[in-house]
Amino acid sequence: MNRHIITRTEHLILSALLEDRKPLALSCYEEEGSILNHIYVGKVRDVVPYLHAAFVYISPTQRGYLDLAHAEHCIFLNSKQSEKLCQGDEILVQVSKDAVKTKDPVLTCDLQIGNKYVILTCGRNFLGFSGKIQDADWKQEVRALAEQYVTAEYGFIIRTNCQDLSPEETAAQVRKLSERFQTLKETAIHRPCYTQVYGEPAGYLQDIRNLYSEEVDEILTDSPELYANIKTFLEEEQPGDLPKLRLYTDEQYPLIKCYNLAGIYQSAIAPRVWLKSGAYLVIEPTEALTVIDVNTGKFQSKKKNQDEVFYQINKEAADEIARQLRIRNISGIVIVDFINLPPEYEMKLVSYFSGLLKQDPVPVHLAGMTALGLVELTRKKTKAVLYAWKQQIRDL
Repeated sequence: MNRHIITRTEHLILSALLEDRKPLALSCYEEEGSILNHIYVGKVRDVVPYLHAAFVYISPTQRGYLDLAHAEHCIFLNSKQSEKLCQGDEILVQVSKDAVKTKDPVLTCDLQIGNKYVILTCGRNFLGFSGKIQDADWKQEVRALAEQYVTAEYGFIIRTNCQDLSPEETAAQVRKLSERFQTLKETAIHRPCYTQVYGEPAGYLQDIRNLYSEEVDEILTDSPELYANIKTFLEEEQPGDLPKLRLYTDEQYPLIKCYNLAGIYQSAIAPRVWLKSGAYLVIEPTEALTVIDVNTGKFQSKKKNQDEVFYQINKEAADEIARQLRIRNISGIVIVDFINLPPEYEMKLVSYFSGLLKQDPVPVHLAGMTALGLVELTRKKTKAVLYAWKQQIRDL
Protein backbone atom coordinates (compact mmCIF):
# COMPACT_ATOMS: atom_id res chain seq x y z
CA MET A 1 0.00 0.00 0.00
CA ASN A 2 1.17 3.53 -0.83
CA ARG A 3 0.68 5.93 2.08
CA HIS A 4 1.24 9.66 1.94
CA ILE A 5 2.15 10.60 5.51
CA ILE A 6 2.07 14.22 6.65
CA THR A 7 3.14 15.02 10.19
CA ARG A 8 4.52 17.88 12.24
CA THR A 9 7.70 18.05 14.31
CA GLU A 10 8.78 20.93 16.54
CA HIS A 11 10.07 23.01 13.63
CA LEU A 12 9.05 21.22 10.41
CA ILE A 13 6.22 19.65 8.49
CA LEU A 14 7.28 16.30 7.02
CA SER A 15 5.62 14.96 3.86
CA ALA A 16 6.56 11.39 2.93
CA LEU A 17 5.21 9.05 0.25
CA LEU A 18 5.90 5.46 1.34
CA GLU A 19 5.37 2.22 -0.53
CA ASP A 20 5.11 -0.48 2.14
CA ARG A 21 7.33 1.66 4.42
CA LYS A 22 9.90 2.20 1.65
CA PRO A 23 10.27 5.89 0.67
CA LEU A 24 9.26 7.06 -2.80
CA ALA A 25 9.35 10.83 -2.14
CA LEU A 26 10.31 12.94 0.87
CA SER A 27 9.85 16.66 1.57
CA CYS A 28 10.33 19.12 4.43
CA TYR A 29 8.56 22.44 4.93
CA GLU A 30 8.79 25.23 7.46
CA GLU A 31 5.62 26.22 9.27
CA GLU A 32 5.50 29.70 7.73
CA GLY A 33 5.91 28.31 4.23
CA SER A 34 7.44 29.75 1.07
CA ILE A 35 6.41 32.55 -1.29
CA LEU A 36 7.36 30.45 -4.33
CA ASN A 37 4.76 30.79 -7.13
CA HIS A 38 2.79 33.48 -5.26
CA ILE A 39 1.56 36.33 -7.48
CA TYR A 40 1.83 39.96 -6.33
CA VAL A 41 0.99 43.47 -7.46
CA GLY A 42 4.58 44.58 -7.85
CA LYS A 43 6.02 48.07 -8.29
CA VAL A 44 8.96 48.59 -10.65
CA ARG A 45 11.68 50.51 -8.82
CA ASP A 46 14.53 50.35 -11.36
CA VAL A 47 15.04 49.17 -14.93
CA VAL A 48 18.72 48.36 -15.59
CA PRO A 49 19.36 47.93 -19.34
CA TYR A 50 22.96 46.70 -19.02
CA LEU A 51 21.76 43.87 -16.75
CA HIS A 52 18.75 43.32 -19.01
CA ALA A 53 16.74 43.26 -15.78
CA ALA A 54 14.39 45.21 -13.56
CA PHE A 55 14.05 45.35 -9.79
CA VAL A 56 10.48 45.04 -8.65
CA TYR A 57 9.25 45.38 -5.07
CA ILE A 58 6.60 42.90 -3.92
CA SER A 59 6.45 44.42 -0.43
CA PRO A 60 7.72 47.73 0.96
CA THR A 61 10.96 45.97 1.98
CA GLN A 62 11.21 42.93 -0.33
CA ARG A 63 12.88 43.47 -3.69
CA GLY A 64 12.73 40.92 -6.51
CA TYR A 65 14.83 40.39 -9.63
CA LEU A 66 12.99 40.35 -12.97
CA ASP A 67 14.89 39.27 -16.08
CA LEU A 68 13.50 41.34 -18.95
CA ALA A 69 13.34 38.17 -21.05
CA HIS A 70 10.53 37.14 -18.70
CA ALA A 71 8.81 40.52 -18.89
CA GLU A 72 7.53 40.33 -22.45
CA HIS A 73 4.00 39.44 -21.38
CA CYS A 74 3.54 41.92 -18.54
CA ILE A 75 0.06 42.57 -17.25
CA PHE A 76 0.13 46.31 -16.45
CA LEU A 77 -2.21 47.59 -13.77
CA ASN A 78 -1.50 51.30 -14.38
CA SER A 79 -2.38 53.40 -17.42
CA LYS A 80 0.35 53.36 -20.08
CA GLN A 81 1.00 54.69 -23.56
CA SER A 82 3.34 51.85 -24.53
CA GLU A 83 4.21 48.28 -23.56
CA LYS A 84 7.72 49.28 -22.45
CA LEU A 85 8.49 48.53 -18.82
CA CYS A 86 9.22 51.74 -16.90
CA GLN A 87 10.06 52.83 -13.38
CA GLY A 88 6.88 53.23 -11.34
CA ASP A 89 4.85 50.68 -13.31
CA GLU A 90 2.53 48.41 -11.38
CA ILE A 91 2.58 44.89 -12.78
CA LEU A 92 1.59 41.35 -11.86
CA VAL A 93 4.65 39.26 -11.03
CA GLN A 94 5.09 35.70 -9.85
CA VAL A 95 7.92 34.40 -7.68
CA SER A 96 9.75 31.75 -9.73
CA LYS A 97 12.62 31.23 -7.26
CA ASP A 98 12.76 31.85 -3.54
CA ALA A 99 15.39 34.18 -2.06
CA VAL A 100 18.65 32.33 -1.35
CA LYS A 101 21.04 33.79 1.23
CA THR A 102 21.82 37.29 -0.09
CA LYS A 103 20.09 36.79 -3.46
CA ASP A 104 16.70 38.39 -4.09
CA PRO A 105 13.76 36.20 -5.11
CA VAL A 106 13.49 35.79 -8.89
CA LEU A 107 10.30 37.07 -10.51
CA THR A 108 8.56 36.46 -13.81
CA CYS A 109 5.66 37.98 -15.73
CA ASP A 110 5.00 34.61 -17.40
CA LEU A 111 2.33 33.76 -14.86
CA GLN A 112 1.17 30.22 -14.18
CA ILE A 113 -1.64 28.86 -12.06
CA GLY A 114 -2.74 25.27 -11.87
CA ASN A 115 -4.48 22.42 -10.15
CA LYS A 116 -4.15 18.64 -10.16
CA TYR A 117 -5.28 18.41 -13.78
CA VAL A 118 -4.38 21.55 -15.75
CA ILE A 119 -1.83 24.37 -15.76
CA LEU A 120 -2.66 27.80 -17.24
CA THR A 121 0.43 29.41 -18.78
CA CYS A 122 0.68 33.06 -19.81
CA GLY A 123 2.75 33.78 -22.89
CA ARG A 124 2.17 30.32 -24.39
CA ASN A 125 -1.09 30.55 -26.30
CA PHE A 126 -1.61 26.90 -27.22
CA LEU A 127 -3.04 23.72 -25.75
CA GLY A 128 -0.33 21.25 -24.77
CA PHE A 129 -0.37 17.78 -23.24
CA SER A 130 1.87 15.94 -20.81
CA GLY A 131 4.30 13.73 -22.69
CA LYS A 132 3.07 10.79 -20.61
CA ILE A 133 -0.40 10.96 -22.21
CA GLN A 134 -0.26 8.65 -25.22
CA ASP A 135 -3.95 8.23 -26.16
CA ALA A 136 -4.19 10.17 -29.45
CA ASP A 137 -7.97 9.82 -29.76
CA TRP A 138 -8.51 11.12 -26.21
CA LYS A 139 -6.24 14.10 -26.88
CA GLN A 140 -8.09 14.91 -30.08
CA GLU A 141 -11.42 14.93 -28.24
CA VAL A 142 -10.00 17.16 -25.48
CA ARG A 143 -8.52 19.55 -28.04
CA ALA A 144 -11.88 19.91 -29.79
CA LEU A 145 -13.58 20.82 -26.48
CA ALA A 146 -10.88 22.89 -24.75
CA GLU A 147 -9.16 24.96 -27.45
CA GLN A 148 -11.97 27.51 -27.26
CA TYR A 149 -10.53 28.66 -23.90
CA VAL A 150 -7.07 29.40 -25.33
CA THR A 151 -6.55 33.14 -25.84
CA ALA A 152 -3.82 35.35 -27.29
CA GLU A 153 -2.69 35.89 -23.68
CA TYR A 154 -2.53 32.35 -22.31
CA GLY A 155 -2.81 28.65 -23.04
CA PHE A 156 -2.99 25.41 -21.08
CA ILE A 157 -1.03 22.26 -20.35
CA ILE A 158 -3.08 19.13 -19.72
CA ARG A 159 -1.41 17.20 -16.89
CA THR A 160 -0.98 13.42 -16.66
CA ASN A 161 -3.74 13.06 -14.03
CA CYS A 162 -6.30 14.06 -16.65
CA GLN A 163 -6.03 10.52 -18.04
CA ASP A 164 -8.46 9.60 -15.24
CA LEU A 165 -11.03 12.10 -16.56
CA SER A 166 -13.30 12.10 -19.59
CA PRO A 167 -12.66 14.71 -22.31
CA GLU A 168 -15.71 16.63 -21.05
CA GLU A 169 -14.42 16.64 -17.46
CA THR A 170 -11.00 17.76 -18.67
CA ALA A 171 -12.51 20.65 -20.64
CA ALA A 172 -14.45 21.63 -17.51
CA GLN A 173 -11.17 21.83 -15.58
CA VAL A 174 -9.73 24.08 -18.32
CA ARG A 175 -12.78 26.35 -18.14
CA LYS A 176 -12.56 26.48 -14.34
CA LEU A 177 -8.92 27.55 -14.46
CA SER A 178 -9.63 30.17 -17.13
CA GLU A 179 -12.40 31.68 -14.98
CA ARG A 180 -10.11 31.69 -11.94
CA PHE A 181 -7.43 33.59 -13.86
CA GLN A 182 -9.89 36.16 -15.20
CA THR A 183 -11.13 36.76 -11.64
CA LEU A 184 -7.53 37.14 -10.45
CA LYS A 185 -6.84 39.86 -13.05
CA GLU A 186 -10.05 41.72 -12.36
CA THR A 187 -9.32 41.66 -8.63
CA ALA A 188 -5.72 42.82 -9.07
CA ILE A 189 -6.75 46.03 -10.86
CA HIS A 190 -8.41 47.27 -7.66
CA ARG A 191 -5.67 46.19 -5.26
CA PRO A 192 -2.84 48.43 -4.01
CA CYS A 193 0.84 47.71 -4.59
CA TYR A 194 2.41 44.78 -2.78
CA THR A 195 -0.88 42.88 -2.47
CA GLN A 196 -0.66 39.12 -2.85
CA VAL A 197 -3.43 38.24 -5.30
CA TYR A 198 -2.69 34.54 -5.68
CA GLY A 199 -1.04 32.09 -3.33
CA GLU A 200 -0.04 28.52 -3.97
CA PRO A 201 -1.24 26.04 -1.35
CA ALA A 202 1.17 25.05 1.41
CA GLY A 203 3.97 22.77 0.23
CA TYR A 204 2.50 19.62 1.76
CA LEU A 205 -0.78 20.33 -0.05
CA GLN A 206 1.08 20.80 -3.32
CA ASP A 207 2.63 17.37 -2.75
CA ILE A 208 -0.86 15.89 -2.58
CA ARG A 209 -1.90 17.79 -5.70
CA ASN A 210 1.13 16.83 -7.76
CA LEU A 211 1.11 13.08 -7.11
CA TYR A 212 -0.41 10.77 -9.68
CA SER A 213 -3.82 9.54 -8.48
CA GLU A 214 -2.83 5.87 -8.66
CA GLU A 215 0.26 6.49 -6.51
CA VAL A 216 -1.68 7.10 -3.28
CA ASP A 217 -3.99 4.68 -1.49
CA GLU A 218 -4.14 6.60 1.80
CA ILE A 219 -3.35 10.11 3.06
CA LEU A 220 -2.48 9.89 6.75
CA THR A 221 -1.78 12.61 9.35
CA ASP A 222 -1.71 12.73 13.14
CA SER A 223 -2.20 16.50 13.39
CA PRO A 224 -5.84 17.64 13.74
CA GLU A 225 -4.88 21.04 12.32
CA LEU A 226 -3.17 19.55 9.27
CA TYR A 227 -6.08 17.15 8.85
CA ALA A 228 -8.53 20.09 8.74
CA ASN A 229 -6.36 21.91 6.18
CA ILE A 230 -6.02 18.83 3.97
CA LYS A 231 -9.75 18.09 4.21
CA THR A 232 -10.65 21.62 3.13
CA PHE A 233 -8.16 21.48 0.25
CA LEU A 234 -9.46 18.14 -1.00
CA GLU A 235 -13.09 19.24 -0.75
CA GLU A 236 -12.36 22.30 -2.89
CA GLU A 237 -9.79 20.93 -5.34
CA GLN A 238 -9.78 17.11 -5.37
CA PRO A 239 -13.02 15.71 -3.93
CA GLY A 240 -12.30 12.33 -5.50
CA ASP A 241 -9.33 11.88 -3.14
CA LEU A 242 -11.25 12.79 0.03
CA PRO A 243 -12.05 9.14 0.95
CA LYS A 244 -8.27 8.48 1.13
CA LEU A 245 -7.79 10.93 4.03
CA ARG A 246 -7.50 9.55 7.57
CA LEU A 247 -6.62 11.07 10.95
CA TYR A 248 -4.25 8.91 13.00
CA THR A 249 -5.09 9.25 16.69
CA ASP A 250 -2.60 7.15 18.69
CA GLU A 251 -0.83 9.85 20.72
CA GLN A 252 1.39 7.30 22.48
CA TYR A 253 2.90 6.10 19.22
CA PRO A 254 2.93 9.04 16.72
CA LEU A 255 3.49 8.60 13.01
CA ILE A 256 7.13 9.69 13.12
CA LYS A 257 7.83 6.67 15.37
CA CYS A 258 5.33 4.29 13.82
CA TYR A 259 6.97 4.63 10.38
CA ASN A 260 10.53 5.42 11.57
CA LEU A 261 10.46 8.69 9.66
CA ALA A 262 13.54 10.02 11.45
CA GLY A 263 15.58 7.05 10.21
CA ILE A 264 14.13 7.29 6.69
CA TYR A 265 14.92 10.99 6.38
CA GLN A 266 18.40 10.63 7.84
CA SER A 267 19.21 7.82 5.40
CA ALA A 268 18.01 10.05 2.56
CA ILE A 269 20.68 12.68 3.25
CA ALA A 270 23.50 10.17 3.82
CA PRO A 271 26.16 10.23 1.07
CA ARG A 272 26.39 6.43 0.71
CA VAL A 273 23.58 4.19 -0.58
CA TRP A 274 24.18 0.43 -0.57
CA LEU A 275 22.76 -1.79 -3.33
CA LYS A 276 21.61 -5.40 -2.90
CA SER A 277 24.57 -6.66 -4.93
CA GLY A 278 27.07 -5.17 -2.49
CA ALA A 279 27.89 -2.27 -4.77
CA TYR A 280 27.09 1.26 -3.58
CA LEU A 281 26.45 4.83 -4.68
CA VAL A 282 28.13 7.96 -3.37
CA ILE A 283 25.86 11.02 -3.76
CA GLU A 284 27.61 14.36 -3.24
CA PRO A 285 25.71 17.65 -3.70
CA THR A 286 27.85 20.69 -4.54
CA GLU A 287 27.02 24.36 -5.11
CA ALA A 288 26.81 23.91 -8.90
CA LEU A 289 25.68 20.30 -9.41
CA THR A 290 25.21 16.87 -7.85
CA VAL A 291 27.75 14.12 -8.46
CA ILE A 292 26.81 10.43 -8.21
CA ASP A 293 29.55 7.79 -8.30
CA VAL A 294 28.90 4.06 -8.77
CA ASN A 295 31.32 1.72 -6.95
CA THR A 296 31.60 -2.09 -6.97
CA GLY A 297 32.10 -2.11 -3.18
CA LYS A 298 31.68 -5.59 -1.67
CA PHE A 299 30.37 -7.10 -4.89
CA GLN A 300 32.05 -10.33 -5.95
CA SER A 301 31.41 -12.51 -8.99
CA LYS A 302 32.92 -15.65 -10.45
CA LYS A 303 31.50 -14.99 -13.90
CA LYS A 304 34.09 -14.72 -16.65
CA ASN A 305 32.28 -12.05 -18.68
CA GLN A 306 33.16 -9.02 -16.57
CA ASP A 307 31.54 -6.60 -19.02
CA GLU A 308 28.16 -8.29 -18.52
CA VAL A 309 28.70 -8.29 -14.74
CA PHE A 310 29.50 -4.57 -14.66
CA TYR A 311 26.55 -3.87 -16.92
CA GLN A 312 24.21 -5.60 -14.44
CA ILE A 313 25.70 -3.58 -11.54
CA ASN A 314 25.21 -0.38 -13.54
CA LYS A 315 21.57 -1.33 -14.24
CA GLU A 316 20.98 -1.88 -10.52
CA ALA A 317 22.65 1.47 -9.85
CA ALA A 318 20.47 3.17 -12.50
CA ASP A 319 17.32 1.85 -10.79
CA GLU A 320 18.44 3.26 -7.46
CA ILE A 321 19.64 6.58 -8.91
CA ALA A 322 16.25 7.21 -10.54
CA ARG A 323 14.68 6.51 -7.14
CA GLN A 324 17.12 8.68 -5.21
CA LEU A 325 16.59 11.67 -7.53
CA ARG A 326 12.97 11.73 -6.44
CA ILE A 327 13.47 10.82 -2.78
CA ARG A 328 16.08 13.57 -2.28
CA ASN A 329 14.37 16.15 -4.55
CA ILE A 330 17.66 16.43 -6.48
CA SER A 331 17.44 19.12 -9.16
CA GLY A 332 19.64 21.05 -11.55
CA ILE A 333 22.68 19.42 -13.16
CA VAL A 334 23.50 15.84 -12.19
CA ILE A 335 26.65 13.96 -13.28
CA VAL A 336 26.70 10.16 -12.91
CA ASP A 337 29.95 8.20 -13.07
CA PHE A 338 28.92 4.63 -13.87
CA ILE A 339 31.42 1.75 -13.94
CA ASN A 340 33.28 1.85 -17.26
CA LEU A 341 31.79 -0.29 -20.03
CA PRO A 342 32.54 -1.02 -23.72
CA PRO A 343 30.59 1.20 -26.18
CA GLU A 344 27.92 -1.42 -26.98
CA TYR A 345 27.07 -1.78 -23.27
CA GLU A 346 27.17 1.99 -22.75
CA MET A 347 24.43 2.45 -25.35
CA LYS A 348 22.25 -0.20 -23.69
CA LEU A 349 22.78 1.40 -20.27
CA VAL A 350 21.91 4.93 -21.43
CA SER A 351 18.75 3.62 -23.12
CA TYR A 352 17.74 1.73 -19.96
CA PHE A 353 18.43 4.72 -17.72
CA SER A 354 16.46 7.02 -20.01
CA GLY A 355 13.41 4.77 -19.70
CA LEU A 356 13.60 4.94 -15.90
CA LEU A 357 13.86 8.73 -15.87
CA LYS A 358 10.74 9.09 -18.02
CA GLN A 359 8.71 7.66 -15.12
CA ASP A 360 9.66 10.59 -12.86
CA PRO A 361 6.74 13.01 -12.30
CA VAL A 362 9.28 15.87 -12.46
CA PRO A 363 10.73 16.60 -15.93
CA VAL A 364 14.20 15.09 -16.41
CA HIS A 365 16.40 15.63 -19.47
CA LEU A 366 19.10 13.05 -20.13
CA ALA A 367 21.80 14.79 -22.17
CA GLY A 368 23.76 11.59 -22.83
CA MET A 369 27.22 10.25 -22.11
CA THR A 370 30.35 12.38 -22.46
CA ALA A 371 33.64 11.32 -24.03
CA LEU A 372 34.89 10.60 -20.51
CA GLY A 373 32.03 8.17 -19.86
CA LEU A 374 30.04 10.46 -17.56
CA VAL A 375 26.24 10.58 -17.88
CA GLU A 376 24.80 14.10 -17.77
CA LEU A 377 21.21 14.97 -16.91
CA THR A 378 19.15 17.86 -15.59
CA ARG A 379 16.07 17.66 -13.37
CA LYS A 380 13.62 20.54 -13.00
CA LYS A 381 13.60 22.26 -9.63
CA THR A 382 10.15 22.26 -8.05
CA LYS A 383 11.13 22.63 -4.39
CA ALA A 384 14.20 22.73 -2.15
CA VAL A 385 16.50 19.71 -2.27
CA LEU A 386 16.18 17.52 0.79
CA TYR A 387 19.86 18.10 1.61
CA ALA A 388 19.06 21.77 2.29
CA TRP A 389 17.29 20.57 5.47
CA LYS A 390 20.21 18.42 6.64
CA GLN A 391 20.63 20.09 10.03
CA GLN A 392 16.93 19.89 10.92
CA ILE A 393 16.79 16.29 9.69
CA ARG A 394 19.78 15.29 11.84
CA ASP A 395 17.91 16.72 14.84
CA LEU A 396 14.77 14.64 14.27
